[in-house]
Amino acid sequence: MDEEDALTIRGVADRTGVSVATLRAWEERHGFPAPQRDRRGHRRYTAEDCSRIAHVLSQREAGLSLAAAIAQATTTTTPRASSICGEVRRLAPSSAPQTHSLRTLVALSHAVEDECLATADRPVVVGAFQSEAAYRRYQERWQHLAEGAEAALVLARFARRRRAGAGPVEVPFAADSRLRDEWAVLAHSPSFAVGLVAWERPTPPGTAGGDRTFEATWTVDRDVVRAAVLVALDEGRVTAADDRRVRTALDRPAAVDGHPADAAVRIANRMVAYVAARVGSDHGSDENAFH
Repeated sequence: MDEEDALTIRGVADRTGVSVATLRAWEERHGFPAPQRDRRGHRRYTAEDCSRIAHVLSQREAGLSLAAAIAQATTTTTPRASSICGEVRRLAPSSAPQTHSLRTLVALSHAVEDECLATADRPVVVGAFQSEAAYRRYQERWQHLAEGAEAALVLARFARRRRAGAGPVEVPFAADSRLRDEWAVLAHSPSFAVGLVAWERPTPPGTAGGDRTFEATWTVDRDVVRAAVLVALDEGRVTAADDRRVRTALDRPAAVDGHPADAAVRIANRMVAYVAARVGSDHGSDENAFH
């Protein structure tokens, strides 16, 4: 465990909403959570520990006893991937990634964003932008998304965490995070969920921006999108308040009406239209705004 990223028991309490006294009581009676110890013998926890605690809380609300909820959390919780793309591919291995140019990926992203604006009811929205310059290019769009969102985060190589007005929270990630090579647009609400994720292929030195390529995939599976958002929380330097707000919103029950297949058709149709419009346009270039 990286000591820089390790959490104290107070940090876990702040992030999960479970008091320090309760965490100690659970450890004494059930051996959960099971912290590691630093060189001075102090308890230290990981983000995965917090995820297991959140799982226990959700199962308790569903009616399980504490012992049963802990048993389920410790036997069924699988560590998440350290990248958004990796998590989506782990949970949806049948989704075949396709290779796209940066220009096409921008069009696909706008299609997902606009479908979210048109359809989603108070969603959680998360964007991964690689560089700060990339986000600034589309900041106005994401401020509009954030206005109607329950929670909104954007991740990039920001110098610090900040939030400007009603816009999304700008969340930095570590220099060695795998998110530095990833792109993501995630939206999750009771009535709508979609995730577009992409990994940038390495390019030789001196390659022009227009030659950058990405392996991309998308999904409307609520559970997969939720897991991808949790990776963003793990990898980004979020505050305890940000973490609680997003997790609470993610745990809202799904709406009974609507069907994922209907959402998939709508999004696919919008993607086709936006890509066709982008390819047919000779005005402007998004590529030079990145990095």
